[in-house]
Amino acid sequence: MTLLYTGAYTEPPLGRAEGIGIYRYDDASGSLDHLETVTGEPVADRFAEVVLSDADIALLPARAEARDSFDALVAAAGTWGAPDAVRAAMTAWDFEHAEARMAEAADWLVERDALLAELEAVRLPAPNRLEQAYRSYGGGAEAVAELEAERAVVRAYAAAADSVNAERSVIERIGLVGGPDPSAKLNLASGKFADGDLRAAVDAIAEAEQLVASAATAGWVRVLSALLVAALALALAIFLVRRRSSYTAAR
Repeated sequence: MTLLYTGAYTEPPLGRAEGIGIYRYDDASGSLDHLETVTGEPVADRFAEVVLSDADIALLPARAEARDSFDALVAAAGTWGAPDAVRAAMTAWDFEHAEARMAEAADWLVERDALLAELEAVRLPAPNRLEQAYRSYGGGAEAVAELEAERAVVRAYAAAADSVNAERSVIERIGLVGGPDPSAKLNLASGKFADGDLRAAVDAIAEAEQLVASAATAGWVRVLSALLVAALALALAIFLVRRRSSYTAAR
């Protein structure tokens, strides 16, 4: 492979023939990263011989370690890739900062995987905002806050689902007849959560829980109301029968 450093940018690659690639670069470190990425070949030693400055050469061991950490992070993240801050630090050859941010992101991904398992258990889809938080903030405070907020919603949803799906007494079933369906509220919560509207999801979950919690009271009110109506109807019927009997006897 022929390496040509001109100090001026032109889009790589310029050409390739019989295994020989000719590239031009605007900066040596960025060019090394690009070339190893697109070719998959380690050319750092060759760059050190002909292109890199002494300062860049001194960073090559840290670069190799950081690239290994980067590859491990990307593998753990799956399709989510690496956070923007990590990519920026790697591009700037700020490997100390990159390693620190990758360690944060790796810890965050462990918690993400645990959350995804909870989501799968209750059949909730992960909202796009979780991935967006990771890409924007890595394992920083903002991404941690997003993770914790979503975990709280998921656990509230799971608790509400247990209540909604639990066996109900006859009175509770009577209380729910003709009224809003708690399951429909959970479905609404699921949709809002998938859309990233955590507040609306929490509100729908609370409504489902309230419907279940008040089902027994509503059932007793309906039963007693029915009994009262029946009693009044019976009393009226008795009154009318007696009145008619009295009227007949008087004749």
